[in-house]
Amino acid sequence: MVRQTSITVYLQLRANGTINAQEFDIVDYLLRTGNKALTRRELEAGLNMRGSSVCGRVNSLITKKVLSETLQRKCKISGNTANPVYVSGNQGEIF
Repeated sequence: MVRQTSITVYLQLRANGTINAQEFDIVDYLLRTGNKALTRRELEAGLNMRGSSVCGRVNSLITKKVLSETLQRKCKISGNTANPVYVSGNQGEIF
């Protein structure tokens, strides 16, 4: 279940323009999937977005503390070890 604080911050980010359209799509997708930690390749497949775009936007969202990385696991698509990302629960610090 997605924390109410995550949803609230997500809506604030959307309203004040802190994140761009592709970043918005990534956060929205993660929240719609129950905020399960997904690899960049899994996001790419789920969003039908180019890998380079996903990687750039995910790195930007990590820098903005909107997303966090978790422990490495095998990607369900590539089979390679990767660091999945999820929407951070404590996003109040970015404001």
